[in-house]
Amino acid sequence: MFKKKYLHQAHDFYEKHGGLAVIGARFLPFIRTFAPIVAGIVEMDRNKFHFFNIVGCVAWVATMILGGFFLQKWVLQQFGFDLKEHLEIIVIGIVVVTTAPVLIKMFAPHKKKPAESKPE
Repeated sequence: MFKKKYLHQAHDFYEKHGGLAVIGARFLPFIRTFAPIVAGIVEMDRNKFHFFNIVGCVAWVATMILGGFFLQKWVLQQFGFDLKEHLEIIVIGIVVVTTAPVLIKMFAPHKKKPAESKPE
């Protein structure tokens, strides 16, 4: 699974695009999980990593705040629906939607593979 060639490719990638990878990873859920790990494995410069991590954090927070602000204004203007009055339900809905796949996977009955018949 892990080949030395892949490690060298990742190192070269982080040398060239490391900052953008760390910032961009904030906005992509699956990549967000692994980008810092890979940066550590390929020994990305710590100061560079911290700088771009902080820039990514600020960018993430700013876009989420501005996105929420403008979404509230747009929904209120278009539909006359004030999201602030229903914030609890919206938060519960987000939690349910994001955790439902995990819960379904955990508690759904597992299909067993049919037993292979042994040659006699």
